[in-house]
Amino acid sequence: MFTIDPGEHVDPRAARSGGRPARRVGGLPWERLEDTAPSMRARLAGRTFDVEGHPVSLDEGALMKAP
Repeated sequence: MFTIDPGEHVDPRAARSGGRPARRVGGLPWERLEDTAPSMRARLAGRTFDVEGHPVSLDEGALMKAP
């Protein structure tokens, strides 16, 4: 068993920062990640994942606040 603590990767100001999350997503090193923002959105936004029996839904807003 292991625990993941994303605390240092979550910006607590994201909920009230207007366009800041979108700018941060655009500034990610997409080439190093071998991905693109539109591809990530297409794969993840609007989906629900089962995490050890618990549904975790990612809407566009939650996805944009994660980086």
